[in-house]
Amino acid sequence: MKKYIILFFLLFVATACGPEVTLEIDQDQTRIIHDNEIEMASIYVRIENKGQLPANDLSARFLIVDSNVQAALSGQEEIVFSDSDGNPEQFHLSGGSSFFFAEVFSLETDVTNEDLREGVIVEIYNAQGELLAEHTIERVTQE
Repeated sequence: MKKYIILFFLLFVATACGPEVTLEIDQDQTRIIHDNEIEMASIYVRIENKGQLPANDLSARFLIVDSNVQAALSGQEEIVFSDSDGNPEQFHLSGGSSFFFAEVFSLETDVTNEDLREGVIVEIYNAQGELLAEHTIERVTQE
């Protein structure tokens, strides 16, 4: 009996330690570029798959958590990363690779860099709707 318990334990450990998808949002490269002169904000996001397996059929959304930023974006609390037709854009990452995407928004009211800092959260989902990675964007630059 003891032999079966040890065998079961070893099998459990071996299968739990297999290759997996490990997504991380690059905090140094992910940022909001704020241009108050032309009333635009661009969100740049870089995702890394640090695992060995490919990550397929991923999607992204932005949660707008600051009320001033929501007002500047017509009251939107959530924006899905979309293609030119407005359909959710799906993307794929091979194991050990990265993916970069950006979304540009027109601002209807003035917002400050402080409003934008920590005012937007990016979330990455798989095809089953499971949250794989999220990051509150803290880096705001002006260009």
